Amino acid sequence: MITFTESVPDFDTYDEILGYDPKRSLFFDIETTGFSPSSSMVFLIGVLFFDEKCWKLTQFLAEGPEDEAAVLCAFLDTAARYDTIVHFNGSTFDVPYLTKKADSYGMAHTLGRSLSLDLYKKYRFLGKILSLERMNQSSLEAFIGWQRKDRLTGKHMVSLFQKYAVSGDFTIRDLLLLHNHDDMIGMTKILGISAYIPLLYGNFDSLRSVRYIPATLLASLTLAKPIPAAFSIHNGPYHLHAEGCRATLQIELYEGTLCHFFPNYKEYYYLPLEDQAIHKSVAAYVDKEYRVPAKACNCYIKKSGQFLPQPEELILPAFKRSFDDSELYFSYSDEFISSPEKLNDYISAVLCSFAGHHA
Repeated sequence: MITFTESVPDFDTYDEILGYDPKRSLFFDIETTGFSPSSSMVFLIGVLFFDEKCWKLTQFLAEGPEDEAAVLCAFLDTAARYDTIVHFNGSTFDVPYLTKKADSYGMAHTLGRSLSLDLYKKYRFLGKILSLERMNQSSLEAFIGWQRKDRLTGKHMVSLFQKYAVSGDFTIRDLLLLHNHDDMIGMTKILGISAYIPLLYGNFDSLRSVRYIPATLLASLTLAKPIPAAFSIHNGPYHLHAEGCRATLQIELYEGTLCHFFPNYKEYYYLPLEDQAIHKSVAAYVDKEYRVPAKACNCYIKKSGQFLPQPEELILPAFKRSFDDSELYFSYSDEFISSPEKLNDYISAVLCSFAGHHA
C-alpha cells in the first residue's frame, strides 16, 4: 500500500447549516472494482480532515489485491479518531460496503457508531428547485461552476487499477489518484449548495424592503450566505428569484370576493337570501322561513377586497374561493404590511412552500 498526503487550502465548511463539527469530522470517498463486497475489492480510499492548523487530504492506494486489508485498516484507524463521517451518497454504497468488508476481515471499526453526514441526502430535495436533471456529485460540481481535471468514469477506474496492479505504471497510478483527489476536492466545493437550504427552509438574514405594485407584493431579502448560482422558481402565485446574497419574492394578490368557512357547520344556519351563515345563537331572531341548517359547503361569510395567498392557515381568518378549493388567502391590509413580525412569518412560510415543507 502507498500513502499520499497533501495540504488543502481552507474552505467554507457550512457547518452552521449542515450541523456538524468540521474539526471532528472525516470526509471520505472510496474506489472499488465492483458493487458487491464479496466479489470485488476496495483499492483506493481518500480522506480529508483538519490536522491542527490546516486541512489535509490523504489517499490510501493498494498496489494489488493483496493490499486491500491494509487500505481498509488504514482508513478504519483514521475514521476511529473522528465523531462524524462526511460523504456523498455514502449511506447507500460506501458505508455498507466498508462495513461488510471490515466484518469479513474481522476488523473492529466505528462506522456504525459514528455520526453520518450524507451530502446527497441533504441536497436531493433541491434537484427540482434548481432544475437539475441529475443529482450526482459531478452534476452539482458543474452547477456551481467547478471544473475538475479528472476525466475518468468508474468503469475506467476498474480497468486502470487492474492494469496498474500488473504494471505498477506511475502514469496510471497518477490517473487513479487524480480521480479520487477530485472527488474529495469536489465534495468541498459542493458544500456551497448548502447556501440554498436556509432560504428554502424559510430563513433569511433580513427583509430589506416590501413594496406594493398593482396586484403584486414585492419583497426584497438579504441572505446570510451567498448562493453559488442564481435560480428562479414559481409556485402558483409565488415567484422567487435569488442571486448572490439577495432574493426577490413576488406574490400575486387576488382581488374580488372570497369566503370564510366556519369549522363547525352544525352550529350555524344558512340564510339563502343573504347568502351567508350565522351562528344559531343569532339565527334564533331570524324567521324560520328565511333560514335552513347550514351545510359544510355553505357555512360561510363573504368578503370583497384584496387578498394575499398563504400556503397554510397562517393568518386568520382564512378565505377560499369555494369549499373544495385548496388555495388559502387572507385579507390584505396596511396593518399586516406595517407588522415586521407578521411579514417575516408570512414570507418564511411562502419560502418553505417552494420545497414542500413548512417553517
